[in-house]
Amino acid sequence: MRPRHPHRGDRGGHHPRERTPEPAPTAAVPQSGDPALTLLHRIATADPTDLDDYRAHGGYTALRRAFDIGPAAVIREVTDAGLVGRGGAAFPTGRKWQATASQPDHPHYLVCNADESEPGTFKDRVLMEGDPFALVEAMTIAAYATGAHHGYLYLRGEYPRATAHMEHAITQARSRGLLGDDILGQGYAFDLEIRRGAGAYICGEETALFNSIEGYRGEPRTKPPSPWRRACSASRP
Repeated sequence: MRPRHPHRGDRGGHHPRERTPEPAPTAAVPQSGDPALTLLHRIATADPTDLDDYRAHGGYTALRRAFDIGPAAVIREVTDAGLVGRGGAAFPTGRKWQATASQPDHPHYLVCNADESEPGTFKDRVLMEGDPFALVEAMTIAAYATGAHHGYLYLRGEYPRATAHMEHAITQARSRGLLGDDILGQGYAFDLEIRRGAGAYICGEETALFNSIEGYRGEPRTKPPSPWRRACSASRP
């Protein structure tokens, strides 16, 4: 006689610890390898675990150029390019970077929201799994432009492979002088760490995310001040 409440593994025909292997990151990008791609052009063409392969495909040329032209010029280029946020509000990235860089209070922090809690969205996952060094480089450029020396990557807890790839990329970059006290011998210091979310949808809102990073309950803060004026801090009133 079958038990009235069968083991969860019996329901699906698999033991709970048996997992179907995840598809390759390229499966989410049917057009991977197409030379017309810009943001995703390294997906399926570069090994996401190999820093040398990333550099062979153009990696870290943007950071070197950023050091050549300086923080103010980086912000001007981002502004002139018309880059905007992809989270829905389409806020101009250059304006946000300029506002942060102009703040007299220090230290400045860089926070990357990779929680991606909207149902059915996976653009962040594709990049972190398929081109993780690009995110490390991009965060370094953003930090350099805004005067930040420490960054947080707030990563969705349900993304184990993205987490593993990002941890590997950060470790590799740090060991090769691409993160740390003297990046590329330019005298600029920047490092970053991963903070994993616990699946709370509300932490996709920026101020709730900041609370979570600081160890508080993930609830939105009252505005003002705006996040670019005051976000993460060692202590709060």
